[in-house]
Amino acid sequence: MALRLARARRWAMLAILGLVVLALFGFGFIWLTPYWIDLVRPAPMPPAVDERHFGDRVLYISPHPDDESLGGGGLIQRLVAQGKQVFVVFITVGDGYRRAAEEAFHVFPARPADLRRLGALRHGEALAALGRLGVPAENVVFFGFPDGGLSPMWEAHWSDDDPVRGPNGATRVPYPFAYQSDRPYSGSAAVAELEAVLKQFQPTDVIYPDPFDQHPDHLATSAFVVYTLAKLQQDVREWTYLVHRGDYPVPWTYEPKWFLLPPGPLVAVGVHWLAFPLRGEEEAGKYAAISQHVSQVRTIGPFLRAFVRRNDLFGRIDTPVLRSVAGFDPMGAARSGAAAGAPREHTWSFIGSGGSGNRAEPAPLAPYTVVLDAVGDTLQREWEGSADLRAVASVRSGGRWYIGIQTRRRIDSAVSYELHLRLFQKMGVRRVDLAVRGGVPTVLPGSAPSDAIPPGVMIRGDVLWLSFPDAWLADTGSWMVEVQTRVAGHQVDSSPWRIIRLSPK
Repeated sequence: MALRLARARRWAMLAILGLVVLALFGFGFIWLTPYWIDLVRPAPMPPAVDERHFGDRVLYISPHPDDESLGGGGLIQRLVAQGKQVFVVFITVGDGYRRAAEEAFHVFPARPADLRRLGALRHGEALAALGRLGVPAENVVFFGFPDGGLSPMWEAHWSDDDPVRGPNGATRVPYPFAYQSDRPYSGSAAVAELEAVLKQFQPTDVIYPDPFDQHPDHLATSAFVVYTLAKLQQDVREWTYLVHRGDYPVPWTYEPKWFLLPPGPLVAVGVHWLAFPLRGEEEAGKYAAISQHVSQVRTIGPFLRAFVRRNDLFGRIDTPVLRSVAGFDPMGAARSGAAAGAPREHTWSFIGSGGSGNRAEPAPLAPYTVVLDAVGDTLQREWEGSADLRAVASVRSGGRWYIGIQTRRRIDSAVSYELHLRLFQKMGVRRVDLAVRGGVPTVLPGSAPSDAIPPGVMIRGDVLWLSFPDAWLADTGSWMVEVQTRVAGHQVDSSPWRIIRLSPK
């Protein structure tokens, strides 16, 4: 009897374990759905570009050591071989990767001092990698801002008096080899250094992380570059490159005969993807450069080598223009429709696909759309359709400035919709940050005074409209916008930061 009972318990435990394993496998399969889709149904090969499309002075901006080799190792070699000047700026020295420090120095856990040692180590690895690509050390700059701290610098710690404390324990640049040692870990310091480098190098082309990259440091770097270029109004060609997404590159293994193709969700969202074909010796040079990042190859080698393909991949992003029209009033139109007995589920659709939960591909850019976003590209966004951003639209009309936020499903009172604006005005950059939840707007810390922000709010199906006084744009030459969604305080989605130009009234 006891033996039968023990066997029954053993089988029950095995059955439970099997169910857990099956559940984990199923969850993992769903989580990686974009990866599997791209593997079996890759995006088409984008048009080709070559070195003739680039000017004579190219500035490559890299959040961490190794991003320069991953995103542009082949291009850099070709440009140098053609006699063009290539300058590389590293925003951080990659000193926040604890596992790399533990592996490199045989310590556990890695302490702040170990991370600073890692920063010095990665500085040497970056110079060695760029040496393989043909870039001399005098053309390389290290800012030394905190790895893992760029997003807080951009979003909250703007003032020099309120710096970020990095994983390395510092609040100021601790490296003697840095472009300007002892600079505070603040957003304003990052912009000041980017301004100085752009004025010093006078590039014809600037290459920086794509705004659809999912790494916070890459997103922040992209935002800092776009912000600084708009502030300086410097006339350069802009290119982007992609490194961190769950569905890129496909597969995450060394496949040198394959191509780097853009992820499927990013094909129709306003980025013009371009392939830079590589020659055999350039592929070998890119592999050699990546191999110089020993501390990273030791921990994530297969992922790094997956970028050694038959091409480098770059993006060009259109700059939308804010249009001025007569008679456009989504607030009034919505009220008129309601008065005429229109059903409450009516949806304002400004990109053509519309409809609550409609997963059809967006139609071509409508007149007022300024930002498109990928939908359903993570498991959480698949579940939280009301927090899955689809598009941002904007238009001026009748003395008002309207901004519309469209999601994949109906606007939900449980979701917080955050609007972040940077207005480039004659007197400086005006910052506007607010959140709307349940139709009620709230000013976020760091924004302009609350009495200067009286937005009107209207919710119509899957679109949230906000209305501001047109006078806000009186001295504005261009502006940046980003939208974030949060559920229970956790971010679900964010649109790429995008610069918008104004058209004459």
